[in-house]
Amino acid sequence: MSLPGIRAVVTPLPKRLDSLTSLRFFAAFAVFTTHFTGSGGKTGLGRAPLIFPYAQFGGNGVSLFFVLSGFLMIWVFKPNEHPGAFYWRRVGRIWPAHLVALLLGTYAYYTAAHLAISWPSLISSAFLVQTWSPNVTPALPGNEVTWTLSVELLFYALFPLLARIAVRLRTRWLGAVTAGGLVGMWAVDWFATTHYSPAHAAWVMRHPVVYLPEFLLGMTVALAVKRGWRLPLHPSLPVVLLAAWV
Repeated sequence: MSLPGIRAVVTPLPKRLDSLTSLRFFAAFAVFTTHFTGSGGKTGLGRAPLIFPYAQFGGNGVSLFFVLSGFLMIWVFKPNEHPGAFYWRRVGRIWPAHLVALLLGTYAYYTAAHLAISWPSLISSAFLVQTWSPNVTPALPGNEVTWTLSVELLFYALFPLLARIAVRLRTRWLGAVTAGGLVGMWAVDWFATTHYSPAHAAWVMRHPVVYLPEFLLGMTVALAVKRGWRLPLHPSLPVVLLAAWV
């Protein structure tokens, strides 16, 4: 069954998607400029004309990483793989490096600032559960960006189940579920920013469940591509979209 405005194309699917490297660069650059300008204050290199205008796109860069995560994971998904093997690979790939960076960053920060270590924050960050509790600083000083890994941890935990459900659903249903999730995500963000205190709203908007629709969006797009669907895009559209984003 075809979808309106979409045509089927039968082409070999590569196992590696090197073309996504460029997207990762733009996402990483957006996140970098956001943190760089935030730490640079009102003067200095952080306010350079070539850097500062892009600082507002840091949140978009994080969202793009979450979408790419869902896309890439379902792209290489093996239905016969045991969930335990998947979890073991994820832990071995992320946790050791995360722990080393966390300990070094925490030591450097608290030593330089002459502050007492916040053990609840340190322990929760070590196990990547810091975004689940409003009573624990979600952005741990010294390695604050690990809150995104805490969000990814939920994606990893649910992926074996989500993948097996997703591959059985039609593309139309996947799109409907994902669209509903994105609308719900935006509604939660709007409600949090208009009804909660800034601190509480910041916690809600960093909660892993809130970002789950972005992960599902990546899974949905990847499955649609693997099933042969292509949008009839004009060659100039990517240039127009990039210009609008800049």
